[in-house]
Amino acid sequence: MERVINVAFGKSFPRLLNEFRVDDAKRMLQNHEIPVQVVASEVGFNSLASFNRAFRDVTSLTPTQYRQAHDAGGEQAEQNAAP
Repeated sequence: MERVINVAFGKSFPRLLNEFRVDDAKRMLQNHEIPVQVVASEVGFNSLASFNRAFRDVTSLTPTQYRQAHDAGGEQAEQNAAP
């Protein structure tokens, strides 16, 4: 089965799984009321350290940096859209 995934997607099963988990985490990180540790647990990571490592591997940012960058972009986009 893993060989089929490697051929079909060009990456290992753990890498593919982490990419899906990180995509879910990115959506959750947009809500500042959800602590990063809760996001990590909800998307399937057993520890904050493994979540941070996987998130950084996929996005080149830590979850906190991603959240801050999303804020800056969102605020800037809203300011640019204002008349």
